[in-house]
Amino acid sequence: VVTFDKNPDNHPYLLKFFQSNAPKAMLFLNFSTGPFESFKKAYYGAVEEF
Repeated sequence: VVTFDKNPDNHPYLLKFFQSNAPKAMLFLNFSTGPFESFKKAYYGAVEEF
């Protein structure tokens, strides 16, 4: 899971994601406009399992 934001620590992961020929899945959420903390926690937990 990589958060697409201005954080330069995420840039290498974003580049790898977009430059890969592998199939991709993206989910767009604006975490600053709603109460998404519980969703974010659950989403990151699911990713750790896979």
